[in-house]
Amino acid sequence: MTRKASLTTGLMLLCLGVSWLLLAGCAAGSRIPAPTSGTPLSSVPPAENPLAYLRSVDPVASNDIFETGVGLFAYDREASLDIQQVESRIEDGLAIIEITYASPKGGRVPATLILPRGMGPYAGLVMQRSMELEFGKRYAGYGAVVIYVDAPSFRPQDAGPRGILTFTELDVGEQIQLIIDLRRAIDLLMTRPDVDPERIAYLGVSYGGAMGGLLAGVENRLQAYVLIVGDGGLVTHVTNPENCNMPLDDFFEEYGAWIDAMWPIEPIHFVSHASPAPLLFQNALRDPYVNVDDALRYQDVASEPKQVIWYDSEHWPLPDEVITDNARWLQQFIGPGALYLLPTPNYRSSAVLIDRLLIAGLAILAVSMAFLIRHLSRQDRNNLRGNGK
Repeated sequence: MTRKASLTTGLMLLCLGVSWLLLAGCAAGSRIPAPTSGTPLSSVPPAENPLAYLRSVDPVASNDIFETGVGLFAYDREASLDIQQVESRIEDGLAIIEITYASPKGGRVPATLILPRGMGPYAGLVMQRSMELEFGKRYAGYGAVVIYVDAPSFRPQDAGPRGILTFTELDVGEQIQLIIDLRRAIDLLMTRPDVDPERIAYLGVSYGGAMGGLLAGVENRLQAYVLIVGDGGLVTHVTNPENCNMPLDDFFEEYGAWIDAMWPIEPIHFVSHASPAPLLFQNALRDPYVNVDDALRYQDVASEPKQVIWYDSEHWPLPDEVITDNARWLQQFIGPGALYLLPTPNYRSSAVLIDRLLIAGLAILAVSMAFLIRHLSRQDRNNLRGNGK
């Protein structure tokens, strides 16, 4: 090899190396290694902190709470859903249908259905409305019938929607009602002929990420749960020293009754009973609302199988990787089967057929090329023999 050729080869290898590093950096994106605990939880010594038990969940006590509380979320599955359509429209080629259905706890549940294009049966995805509609439209584009459910505190009332918490007994009833209403949303998807009842999952963000852990502990029909920027629940959230706007002993004195009422239905006691359904946790390192230690605690107590991904981002807006990561993760649980040539995520039943047809087409092409090459080789040999005579 000449010196000029060696230099050219070296430059090519250098360019390839740089390109690989750039691609690797792009692929890494905002994903980061999981942080470790270490943030001081309180300046108050544990012995003097009346809320210390909330920061270190005892597994035995937590299991007792679960066993006592799981019955609170029971309801009659045979009761009529009484689905009523409010309006429908087409956005970006997707049918969006506003509906209401009957809540076993009284009143009606406002919900939004997003229907994919094409033919079913589709996967199903239950989402709590704590994120923009655009979020759900992405999954409908992948081939899932998405149902957004409003929490009781978000539903139109005489004075319009209000905040999540009242710090009264109303919060207990509304949290129980939310979980039951989400279970009814699963019933609703299972009654639809365009949804495969064996391919339904849950995805929740923020408040929905916390409540999804509670749902996972009481609901055994879903294939997977995606819990994004969530923590162990409302009690965990408001009593974290970073979120509490008063000394902890003052907070306990003023809201002790509320804590005692809400603690038995805290998601952190239920997420440990999600098995065998797999869990995906996605959290943000610079989240100003969900404390890193609370997120880690929520992840640690959760049952297996589970996967945890951390991102170098804030609570909202989330990087686009969050959607692409969880959509691909969901592929293995609500996808129609293994895909080898079609890009994922793709939850449509037709995807497997198309994928297999492509494989068959490539196989036929490969065999045809082999026969063609063999034929040409024989022809060349015959020509050589003829020329040699």
